[in-house]
Amino acid sequence: MKKLFTLLIVLSFLGCKDKKQSTITPKLEKDLCESLYNDSKKIEGYTLKTYADSTIQNISKTSLLESLKESEADNGFVLVMETSTGKIKAMIGLEKDSQSKYVLSKNIAINTPIEPGSLMKTFDVMSLLEDKKSDTSSVYDAKGGKISMYGKSIIDNHLGFNELSLRKAFLNSSNTIFAKAIDSSYKNTPNQYINNFNKFGLSSSFSQISCNSVIPSPNTNSWSKITLPFMGIGYGIELTPIQLLTYFNSIANNGVMVAPLLVSNIQNNIGDSKEFSKPVSRNTECSKTTITILKDLLRQSVSKGSCQFVNSQKIAISGYSATTQINYSSENQKKEYASSFVGYFPSEKPKFTILAYIKNPNSEKGYYGSILAGSVVKNIAAQIY
Repeated sequence: MKKLFTLLIVLSFLGCKDKKQSTITPKLEKDLCESLYNDSKKIEGYTLKTYADSTIQNISKTSLLESLKESEADNGFVLVMETSTGKIKAMIGLEKDSQSKYVLSKNIAINTPIEPGSLMKTFDVMSLLEDKKSDTSSVYDAKGGKISMYGKSIIDNHLGFNELSLRKAFLNSSNTIFAKAIDSSYKNTPNQYINNFNKFGLSSSFSQISCNSVIPSPNTNSWSKITLPFMGIGYGIELTPIQLLTYFNSIANNGVMVAPLLVSNIQNNIGDSKEFSKPVSRNTECSKTTITILKDLLRQSVSKGSCQFVNSQKIAISGYSATTQINYSSENQKKEYASSFVGYFPSEKPKFTILAYIKNPNSEKGYYGSILAGSVVKNIAAQIY
């Protein structure tokens, strides 16, 4: 009887040990993940295993470095996500040091808000179609590619366009038409457009990554008549690169949004560990019909639209680019740009989704997102497919 009592105590103890609450809390998990891309956030006493693939990481670094050197840009970064799982297979940032040599960035701005520029046009099409404000055959007038709205000029990168369907406006990345389409559709109901950020997952935050997006709100002091059309072309709004990557990945993934997974395992120096192997997903509130249309548009953007530079004979790539002026509030300064491209491949059955971002290239060397950032994605795709 005494032996049985002792055995019950031991089993009870073991059961309690198995049920012991992990010391790795959700907040600590997020802080530790942040230390991977922010050197100032280092936390001692923990070992992290990531989902990074060394081959993809090295290919991404080489491709990014080539584009940075050619464009003489200040810095840039690349994110590669596995489409079906959200696992981050590569995360690389490079920047100029004091001798103008490119070195690994101590801080990779994956959760630092940026103005998305033309990347917003994909979200615009999703909103217009889902809210039945327009369809891809609806025609708008670009007025030669230069218009004035509420006292502000809006100009297309390529002048000369007049009447274009929404489809052609997307393939030609027309600022004038998207500014007009979003304003005319939502100026009386702006909250409907704003609410779509949550519905379609573009304002999401994630268990391993905090995201502090800046989305203007109607009926606040910062809101004016020009806010909505400017948002439609990606200005006056700030989203994080990881949000943009995850959003485009949800389109590649047929409307299923999977949270980005940086870390596969966390362990502390007393042996407590936590595994992260199961993807966390949710369906976006977007119809399969609209997803199918967007997938077609993103493929055509590369095959015959404004992103043709990215088109590859080796592999079908889908995606969209942005060439965003980053100092438009300073009228007397030389214009500075950020070049970006988000894409996935192979188009028919996506395996990877990639975001490339290059900041402040030498404008005399070229600064278009489809070329600078697009070439990075094209090179990576060709080597890892």
